[in-house]
Amino acid sequence: MNLKFLVTCDRCWVDETGKLSISGIFDEINAKNFPTGLAEMATCAVILGKPNVQYTVKMKMKKEEDGAEIIKPVFLKGKFSEKGQSNLLVRMPNMMFKTEGKYIISLCDASNSLELEFGNTTIQLKFKPIVVDK
Repeated sequence: MNLKFLVTCDRCWVDETGKLSISGIFDEINAKNFPTGLAEMATCAVILGKPNVQYTVKMKMKKEEDGAEIIKPVFLKGKFSEKGQSNLLVRMPNMMFKTEGKYIISLCDASNSLELEFGNTTIQLKFKPIVVDK
């Protein structure tokens, strides 16, 4: 299993023709205070594998500094297309972050007991106070 790409975004979807659409890609969030939240957040990945083979992927999110788990692991089951490609879309509405820092979203091949990580991405949360010019 290989990763073609993995992004965090506001929204992602696949339309009736099979076209993947992604809106609002980000890797940094500026917050005026903590805890902070996002009304809409999603993770979108395209993975590659053997054509027509079923798979299980485990998605995790943790804080880099202390390894704290931010969401419970999500298990995604699917089947690669005839071209050996599959889209993974995970919606995370009302996502809350307690503190600033770096958060890592990772994907593991959970088809066997080894759960080898094959890709990850990070989101940097920063405190950024609102400054009003006089």
